Amino acid sequence: AVLGASLGGSALCGIGSWSARLAGLRGWGRWGPPIFADHGAGGPTFVERVHSISTYLSLRVAVFVASVLLMAHVVLPRRPPGRKDAGRKTTLRPGGGIPSPVAAVCSLVVLLTLASRAAAGTGSILVAGSVNADTFLPVGRFPSPGENLTLLPGRRPREDVPGGKGCNQAVAASRLSGDDVRTAFLGRFGDDPAGTALERALVEAGVDTSPSRRCAGVPSGRGYVLVLPDGEVCAVVSGGSNADGWSDLDDMSDGEVDGLVSSHSLLMLQCEVPPDVNLRLARAARRTGVPVLLDAGGEDRDMERELLECCSFVIPNETELGRLARRMGGEGDSDPHEIDGGLVDAVLDAAGPRLDRETVVSTLSSARALQHAGASNVLVTLGPRGSLLVRPGGSSAVYRPPCPLPPGASVVDETGAGDCYRGAFAASLLGRRPPGGDPGDLDDGALGGCMARASAAGALAVTREGAAPSVPS
Repeated sequence: AVLGASLGGSALCGIGSWSARLAGLRGWGRWGPPIFADHGAGGPTFVERVHSISTYLSLRVAVFVASVLLMAHVVLPRRPPGRKDAGRKTTLRPGGGIPSPVAAVCSLVVLLTLASRAAAGTGSILVAGSVNADTFLPVGRFPSPGENLTLLPGRRPREDVPGGKGCNQAVAASRLSGDDVRTAFLGRFGDDPAGTALERALVEAGVDTSPSRRCAGVPSGRGYVLVLPDGEVCAVVSGGSNADGWSDLDDMSDGEVDGLVSSHSLLMLQCEVPPDVNLRLARAARRTGVPVLLDAGGEDRDMERELLECCSFVIPNETELGRLARRMGGEGDSDPHEIDGGLVDAVLDAAGPRLDRETVVSTLSSARALQHAGASNVLVTLGPRGSLLVRPGGSSAVYRPPCPLPPGASVVDETGAGDCYRGAFAASLLGRRPPGGDPGDLDDGALGGCMARASAAGALAVTREGAAPSVPS
């Protein structure tokens, strides 16, 4: 009776979901993970929500019931044909739980489910970067040159908090990815108690640390973060094992490095490990067809053209973008007047009062300078003013506004919000890209949905203290 009721409920859910889809029509081609699908800034309609939830329930109930019935058919005994005389010894054989035709249908359901899962495939994000033990120091203002400050009265430092761009982005990608996506971290842990604690924190967040190594005799990387009452931060980072622990990579052949990267669907890089490490991993990704996301944040350094050419997305914030553009030939390789006026107007219309014309022209011009230097998609994070994606060749731009904070929430600590944005963006990209395809080839609407989800994750991150600990699920 229970199984019959489950099957009936599953059938009704399925009929309801497809009726809702046929009635709604909107967004017919968008298939994201059930319930948690991205639908851009506007969000899904009520019909799409009904369809997502009912499809999610109906599929899982149907597969569960089919599996139970199939197990019953295999495990439960059946009596051989013949009379059931009280004194006759009989032998029970398996296969009597349910009629064979029903068992065949159940087997077909389970096999089709397994086949569809295999066809969809499982993704894997490899985050190669830094991991630090952070110390947070609450202060009333940032010190001037030569000045000593004390902590805010009644406040104490928070020590050995997991951080570092690589660690933060790995935790974000892991917590914000679907069940079918694995996140791995390629980094260097220090040979000290902090290194042990940092590795444990990543494992507890669901991150696979098997590609990483412990560096004998090298201390862990550390970050010292000054935090103002309004959440604004500045930091000084000691590289430790992040800077001095990569000598074993030099001893690996190109084939070994290719094998390290090729088993993953996406590679994330930042600028808190030596530049030759990033370049070697990016080359391996290009040889093996793995898309690369490069966070331009971290150490203030030049970007090699070859590194930019290996990346599907380069993601700087506004300050980093201006600095890189100046190093690559001025703010814009071409005169700002060469920026398409229609493109500027389109961004201004989307941004409203959040951005002025001067900011839009400067951002587009600097992004074009990066593209002239080898970059493809340039995604600029603008903090509380949103984010702007400039497509290859400046052909189009996608603006997404910031996500408002939840009711009653306030900015507590901005540390790691950008890393949370990047990890969420990568997780959303992997969920949307076609199998074997480059996420950089997604259309503007799909990429806008990824940006909207990343903005939501970043907004939640600033409402909690710490970097990795502030990442939402």
